[in-house]
Amino acid sequence: AGTHIGFQFCANDTSNNSACSAISSFIVAGTTPPNVTIHGNNFFASDNSTIISLTQTSSARLNFSFTDDIDLLFMAKIYKENKSTNFLENTYISLLKDKIDDLNLLKEIEVFFLEKEEWKHLKKASERILLLDPNDLDSIYYLGLSYLNLNKLDKSKKLFERLVKLKPDFADAYYRLGLIYLKKKNYDRAQKLFEKTLDILPNHRDTLVHLKDLYKKNK
Repeated sequence: AGTHIGFQFCANDTSNNSACSAISSFIVAGTTPPNVTIHGNNFFASDNSTIISLTQTSSARLNFSFTDDIDLLFMAKIYKENKSTNFLENTYISLLKDKIDDLNLLKEIEVFFLEKEEWKHLKKASERILLLDPNDLDSIYYLGLSYLNLNKLDKSKKLFERLVKLKPDFADAYYRLGLIYLKKKNYDRAQKLFEKTLDILPNHRDTLVHLKDLYKKNK
């Protein structure tokens, strides 16, 4: 069941005394000490030994003092609670390397990297989800979007073609296919796909812009 631990967030002041307030508690598997406090950028156990230092090396990877004692899921919860985006990102990257199979967590990671437009990491998260749930429409879309932004057009095309077979009224999938053919300079095919997008979603703004340009080109 894990160890129930409470921890405090403490902000150092100039007199070296910390103003602390309890912010949360977690059920944590592993050997994390039962009393954890945060002073400035460091986590401390009850005996004041440093568990982890929130410093970063030049390679922008977290510098763990006692890696074996740290539960990455626990650290992700802390960073998310405290809105420590950079540290949360590094923890999510480490979790992806661990090949986690928790779909809810993978979805959380997927959305995180989508919002940051980190296409390589989004690709890894979506690929992992699709190994567990091959017909997840969102992850097929996000993987196709990742490949599109990484300029892997043929891989992206296959995913969006698969997506419109699974969900024929997915307007943005047709739009992305239109973009792919536009990049390939197949303007007739791109135009047809953009028109198909508007058949489903008449006010798709980006499609309207591209179609206007294509109509001018074909005059």
